[in-house]
Amino acid sequence: MSTIDLLVSKEGEKKFLDFCRSHAKVKEIIINPRFERKKVAIKMLDGSEVSLKLLRNMVRKTLCTLPTEEIMNDCHENSYGVLVPTIEQQYEYILMKSQFSNTEFPDKFQKYFSAMEPAVRSSIFKYLQTKYNFVFNTIEDLYKPKSSLLLRITIGLRALPENSLSSLIFRGVRLFIWNLGFLFSKKAVRLGPMHSVAKEELDSGRTSATS
Repeated sequence: MSTIDLLVSKEGEKKFLDFCRSHAKVKEIIINPRFERKKVAIKMLDGSEVSLKLLRNMVRKTLCTLPTEEIMNDCHENSYGVLVPTIEQQYEYILMKSQFSNTEFPDKFQKYFSAMEPAVRSSIFKYLQTKYNFVFNTIEDLYKPKSSLLLRITIGLRALPENSLSSLIFRGVRLFIWNLGFLFSKKAVRLGPMHSVAKEELDSGRTSATS
């Protein structure tokens, strides 16, 4: 199952979950908290499920990989009214996930980026080369994790104000405290079951559609 990653503020997270709870076709919501993010499974009345990851900050091993302010300032609204990061930041985000988890780009993202127009690919190439001083020939060269690549990424990230020594120490302390609290807290939060009346309406709608 594919997971949709959403960058949200504390207020945005509450509004999003409130919207899901009130939706007539949602049966149950399961929330698994993690440091600076939450894994959310939304179970629908028809048996389908939507998997999301609500990100408060782009953090990997206490390093800020993408400043959230920068993303929000540069993003644009798509036809569905959803704010979307620039294509360069999309690639950078998948690159971070790949390098820090030591996994290759998923096939769907390899096809997605490789099918881009030459001008777009060139823009991604220039963005990454300028920011991290990578040595590579095409964006496909970065699809697989490499220790030398991760080292350059780490050096580049350490240059960000968000990754100053004091910020890293503070983030590390917060992570330690969070992990300690997680040992004694409930691992998952379940909201539901909800909208039993809506299920009857849904079933009724199916009957009408097939009659």
